[in-house]
Amino acid sequence: RPVRAGPPGGLGRALEAVRDRAFEPTTVRALAADAGVHPVSLTRAFRRHFGTSLTVFRRRERLRRAVRAIERTESDLTRIAHAAGFSDHSHMCREVRAATGLTPGELRRLTRFV
Repeated sequence: RPVRAGPPGGLGRALEAVRDRAFEPTTVRALAADAGVHPVSLTRAFRRHFGTSLTVFRRRERLRRAVRAIERTESDLTRIAHAAGFSDHSHMCREVRAATGLTPGELRRLTRFV
């Protein structure tokens, strides 16, 4: 029996959809439909395979992309917040600070010369 390189079944398609739509509001039902599986099956399999819920994974992905944009671009922080799917600039600031211990401005200053 061959060894699988990636996630089983519809999880690979769901993972791609989550990453592609990290900045967009979407539902588990829509992700499950794209993956061709039932929403309950998707959420259970996702947690079992990745060790976290689909919702937490989506939040982390959105935060990861926002932090990358903060570090690598000079784009306005409010624009980054909205593009990343945060409700506003302060929402992104709270999430970034909780994850990194730094505000987005501090993070940008620290990584400017890296």
